[in-house]
This record gives sequence, C-alpha cells and structure tokens, in this order.
Amino acid sequence: MRGLVAVALSLATLAGCSSVEVDEAAFEHQPPQRIAVLPLEVSSELAAEDPGAAHEATIVTEQLRASLEESTYLQLSTAALRRVLRARGWDDPAALRAATSRRVSDALGVDAVLRGRLEAVDNLQGGVIYRRTIQARLRLVRRDGRVLATLVARESDTGGLLLLGHSQLLETIDKTLINNSEHGFHHLSARFSEEIVSKLPQPPELVRPAEPALSDFQVEASRAGERLRPGDRLVLLAKGDPGLFVRVRFGQSYGFLTLEESSPGVYRGEHVITLGEAWEGGVRALASDPWGQGAECLAAARYRVSARALPAPTQLSWVRRGEGSELRWEPVPGASAYAVQSLAPGGALRRTEEPRLP
Repeated sequence: MRGLVAVALSLATLAGCSSVEVDEAAFEHQPPQRIAVLPLEVSSELAAEDPGAAHEATIVTEQLRASLEESTYLQLSTAALRRVLRARGWDDPAALRAATSRRVSDALGVDAVLRGRLEAVDNLQGGVIYRRTIQARLRLVRRDGRVLATLVARESDTGGLLLLGHSQLLETIDKTLINNSEHGFHHLSARFSEEIVSKLPQPPELVRPAEPALSDFQVEASRAGERLRPGDRLVLLAKGDPGLFVRVRFGQSYGFLTLEESSPGVYRGEHVITLGEAWEGGVRALASDPWGQGAECLAAARYRVSARALPAPTQLSWVRRGEGSELRWEPVPGASAYAVQSLAPGGALRRTEEPRLP
C-alpha cells in the first residue's frame, strides 16, 4: 500500500469555574452604583515565575473594565482613574495596596472599588497542543471598607491538534498558533472578565448624569493666515463644565494634546509646530467627564501644516572678515529663514543670528 497513514486528534475545550460570596444584606441596604476597577496586583508567586505577569494583569484589568460597561454600574473612566492614581502616587502597586478603600474611594469619588490579584497565568504547550489558564481573586469593597462580594474565578482554554504521521491539517494548526499567542490571551481574558461581571451583584439602574458640555473653543496662532511653519505657536482655550478631560485633535489624523484646567471650567494649552509635522483641517476639542460621556467642539480656524525637512543649503562658504567671519550660501526652495549657530567657550552651541530671506 503506497502512502502514509496519518492520525489526527483535534482538541478544543473551554472550561471555567468561579465561586462568589455576597453580603446580600449589606449590598441591598446600600448598593454601590459608582465604582472603579483598580489595577490588578500580581501575586508574589506568579511574579517570581512569570516575567510578563504585570503585562498580563494589565490586559485582564482592561477586559474587566470593558465587560463592566454592559452592567448597571456607572464606572469611572480609565483616564480619570489614572490621573488620580498618578497624582496620589498610587500608580505604584505597593502604595495602592497600602491605601485603604475609604481613601481610594474618596479620592476617586466612587461608592466602591473592585480590587484583586492575579494568581495564576498558565501557558502549557506540547507540540501543537496548548492549555492557557487565568485565575484571579477579586473583592468588591464599599467605601466604608465593607466587603460586599468576594470572587475567585478560573478560566482555561485547551485545544490544538495531536499529530501522528506525516499529514497536517494546516487550518487547525494555524488556529492553534493564534490561540497560543497574545491574541488568544486577550480572547481568554474577555471570557474570564465576562464570567466575573456575570457573578457580581448588580445595583438598580442608575440615572446617568447629564452629558458634559463645551461652551466655547478658540485657537490663536502666532502667525496670521492658514499656513503654519515650524516654530509657529497655537494657543488653545476651551470653556465648559468643570472637571472634564479635554483633548485637542489637529486635523483629521494628527495627534492629540491634553489641555490643563487652569480654573474651574477653563482649559488651556499650547502647541508648537515641529519639523516633520503635517496635517490639514480644523482643530477640534474633545471632552469627556469622569464617567466616560463625551462632548466636542470645533474651532472656527482651519490650518495647513507641512513642516517637512528641507535639504541643506547649497554653495556654503566661509570667508574671514577682519576679526569676524562671513558665511555665504544659496537657500533651497521652501526655506524662509536659517538659524546660524556658533561654538561658545566650553563647547556649547549658541544661536548668533537668524537671517530672514527676502
């Protein structure tokens, strides 16, 4: 008999288990409605054996926040959470662990926090067989320190293809490799988070606060006209509800700038055009409140920026003139000025002149 016989066993199993303890009397008496998901800690055992555990904890935390958006809780936005944690020094896991739930809840303006610890992230491989597991312990803690719910959850994904012989089923192998990648971990984290949220007790539906409002947004440029060049400055001023997070977007695709709240409801910032910057269109202010609701306002001014790097000038020459020196060069098309620098005592460069072209 010609050819080879191949035996292939395809595996694909999902498994999850969780336990939850709820203080129902305390929850029903005072159900929390505004909550924040704190960054998951990493157990000391997991940190010692998995160098990537902190990154994995971040992924699980983000998936938990995404899953909670479908619940009846009003969740503090990630931007608002990070700003408070950074201001209080709680972006250090040890400092956040030492802070009481009352201190954290008061600083964040929430009724309760969901905090927990990532205990296991297993990634067992054998040929094209894989088994990935996530295990964590979480607590929903009210502002007064009362633990309303304790959850221990474990989610695993086992699958792949056990091959004996020469033939291979490429499609199944490709799926196995994807599931065994970071994409697969994101997928498993999403299922894990959905399971956690499904076990959490849910408060009554909350009447959401009114959407934030921006009443005015103005942009002033240091150069008159629509076309901007490197070194030109934009002064940005937005007005609206106090306590917002206001970012400015330049054109359709260029980056963002965060404005600072200089006084209640007044947001200011500056942007200097840099070499290599390129965008065209309006300047837009995007605002969001601590709960993720948004508003936007478009400034009346429109600009064109094409700050591409120009080639060096041609025919550069140097001539001594008494105790001084004279530089000569031919400008290239598109240049409006050249900065001339000299070497000061001690080796530092100093700008001596910026001749403008006619």
